[in-house]
Amino acid sequence: MPRWLTTLITLALFFGFVLPNPAAAGQAVGNAVNSIVVFFKGIGSSFGYTSGAGTTDTGTVDVYPTGGVSSGDGTTGDGDGALLLGLGSTPVAAPVPAQESQVGLSHSPPVQLRIPSIGVTSGFVALGLDSDGALEVPRAADVVGWYRGAPTPGERGPAVVTAHVDWRHQKGVFHDLGRLTPGDDVTINRADGVGATFRVSRVAEYPKTRFPTHEVYGPTDGAELRMITCGGRFDSNTHSYDHNIVVFARMSGVG
Repeated sequence: MPRWLTTLITLALFFGFVLPNPAAAGQAVGNAVNSIVVFFKGIGSSFGYTSGAGTTDTGTVDVYPTGGVSSGDGTTGDGDGALLLGLGSTPVAAPVPAQESQVGLSHSPPVQLRIPSIGVTSGFVALGLDSDGALEVPRAADVVGWYRGAPTPGERGPAVVTAHVDWRHQKGVFHDLGRLTPGDDVTINRADGVGATFRVSRVAEYPKTRFPTHEVYGPTDGAELRMITCGGRFDSNTHSYDHNIVVFARMSGVG
């Protein structure tokens, strides 16, 4: 039965039978309103309108998280954690020349990450923002988080993922993230069965006090990926690393 017809029947029952009964009337009104909302959402979808995080229409992040990412606790026993790049925001190597990027895929959450060059295979969890407006981090060392307020990997715009460099005496999924170099491939399998491959274009390290928010979360013309973890030295006073490592990558193919 069409939704509009369901709505009309509900309204007819409301006026004919339950109006004298306040409780029943309230329930009937709620059902009718819900039917109307669903109906008009369906109309919007039929015309290609979408809303929420990661829409292919805008290629932007809904809300920019505040500051850097606290994705490590200094408990692997190596002292410096992911001190791999040296201080500052200088890339490890010259960026890969810009290539023609694909426009982007439809919205679909990521389910698996593979980075062959550093031996990473991991599942995903969805992340939001904490009470301070900063990006949440996974609650385990062996999983990657994706920011659900950004495009999903493969959509137009910057998909953002993060994982720990170390956590509770375990090396995190992104412990060796800083060893990536331009040209390395990263593959993300999505819930729709599509595998999106990204090619690393740049690897950089930034002080958390000067995190490049717009560069990381700002709009892009094609489908891109940002991978973030902690770097630099661990400060025992603040219980946090003082830098973030950020890997920038562009989608290079789908399969």
